[in-house]
Amino acid sequence: MVPLSDFMAGEGKAVTLPTLDVDDFMGKSFTTGPDGKLYQLPDQQFANLYWFRYDWFKRDDFKKQFKEIYGYELGVPVNWSAYEDIAEFFTEHVREINGKAVFGHNDYGKKAPDLGWRFTDAWLSMAGAGDKGIPNGKPVDEWGIRMEGCRPVGATVARGGAANGPAAKYALRKYMEWLRKYAPPGSLGMDFYTYLPFLANGSVAQQIFWYTAFVPSMVAPGPTVNEDGTPKWRMAPSPHGPIGKKG
Repeated sequence: MVPLSDFMAGEGKAVTLPTLDVDDFMGKSFTTGPDGKLYQLPDQQFANLYWFRYDWFKRDDFKKQFKEIYGYELGVPVNWSAYEDIAEFFTEHVREINGKAVFGHNDYGKKAPDLGWRFTDAWLSMAGAGDKGIPNGKPVDEWGIRMEGCRPVGATVARGGAANGPAAKYALRKYMEWLRKYAPPGSLGMDFYTYLPFLANGSVAQQIFWYTAFVPSMVAPGPTVNEDGTPKWRMAPSPHGPIGKKG
């Protein structure tokens, strides 16, 4: 494999656009290897954020009821414990809004390639798998794979990785638990492409991390949009797991 930065400066200089400003790309650090060389141009920014129904969270009756049950204010959760409380609250205590069943969590569980990227995108690292460092954690990246230079050498704990470590196991356990207890019926059988309607139909209170690629569907006229066209929902940084750490 030839680093793109080496190619553009050497053999590929003649076919590289002279006005190309590599530093103008967002996310360049994520396509730069541990050796400091660029291996591809960033082709997307797939931001993952916490999503929630702002209109429900600010309702006085829900705020009062939540505090009576859990002892603290209903608001954007900063950790998985608070997220779970909110999921339980809307699923088991609120249960219905305007005669319609509501749920405190949403995700998908069908065995498919997109379920794999659900975990490697952020789920394992949100729980605390991997090490700090740019681009994706050094020496163990956010996928739980140990890197030596630019070469993967192992994913299991026995080989120096973290894909089956405490944080990863906790993440998987919570993923399945929340799907079964707090998500809409049928979520375990849905994939990336079929679960979105449960947000768009207005029956879900929150999602722990949500792809901003879904914004167009969520601002179309419907249950998640006000009459004036403004969204009933908001986004915030995703909560972290008990082993999670900044960086």
